[in-house]
Amino acid sequence: MSTLTVNTQAISAAVKQAAKIAARTSTLPVLEYIALRSDRGQLHITANDMQRCTTEALECDGDINPCCVRAKTLAAALQTARGESITLTSDDGELILRSGRNRQTFKTLDYSSFPQPELSEQTELAATPAELAKAVSAVKYAAATKDVRYYLNGVYIGDGHVVATDGHRMAHAELDNGEHRPLIIPQDSVTDIIERANGNRACLTDNQLVIHTRTGWYSTQLVDGKYPDWQRVLPRHNNPATLTASAHDIIAAIRAASVIANTEGDKFVAVKFHHKGSHFDIEGRDCTATLDAETTGTPGDILVAAKYLIDAIEAANSETITIEWEGPHNSIKIHNGTVMPVKQ
Repeated sequence: MSTLTVNTQAISAAVKQAAKIAARTSTLPVLEYIALRSDRGQLHITANDMQRCTTEALECDGDINPCCVRAKTLAAALQTARGESITLTSDDGELILRSGRNRQTFKTLDYSSFPQPELSEQTELAATPAELAKAVSAVKYAAATKDVRYYLNGVYIGDGHVVATDGHRMAHAELDNGEHRPLIIPQDSVTDIIERANGNRACLTDNQLVIHTRTGWYSTQLVDGKYPDWQRVLPRHNNPATLTASAHDIIAAIRAASVIANTEGDKFVAVKFHHKGSHFDIEGRDCTATLDAETTGTPGDILVAAKYLIDAIEAANSETITIEWEGPHNSIKIHNGTVMPVKQ
């Protein structure tokens, strides 16, 4: 029997993060577990779903026998732990957690059954984890999910740009990725990258992106595919019309115009210019919202998905927004976002 003591807050946070990586259900049950081992005053906590992996090292006093415990069970138990520290005891296929007068016992799996992560030679990216997280966060809303075009199910980084598209809309941001090859971060890993913005450095292996933190590291497999030539669909307006207004007011008008459409299951609202001074109309099904805005040009009507417009405006993270388009068949430009029109 072996026992260690560790800070309650530290292990609770580390196990919570690990539980996000551990598989919820798997044909390989051990992937639903996290691996625990102690070495030289540190408790190492590892999760691995064969696509993503995370490992954290916490200061501890004592040692335990290496073991694997179900991730979501331990995470839930630690949420109710009280006191500054807890003790963990591992012995004979069980892990015992003691917090104050409380004692909980968990069944464990043999440590040797856990697939240990492997990292090949790494090359550091020019961008920091914070810069990477900021750029990815700005475009992630436009990435596809469960698309048969698997290379769209993620965020592309290459040639100084970060791009996401689902074929109906696109978002792009600038990022210095140095001389490294282009890569595609899987959609399932995007939130993980954003959560590790305070990491020390970002690196590439042959097929992984690795974020190193102060107490460990996180890795994700990359999408093996070729991203489409996204620059070909960027708006190239010769004589565009523009609308400039408060982001809050534009979103409120779009939602007001689409109230009836939403109750009817309609995804789209019509956006129409009216030559009435500074007034701009957003027209939905049996409902029109009028917006005070600065306008130029006369492009006519265009039909777009309300949700796509709102997503692009919110991602711009600006108090004032300028929307630009030219004619009913050309895409709309909103900051670094592009929204394709719906065929009428």
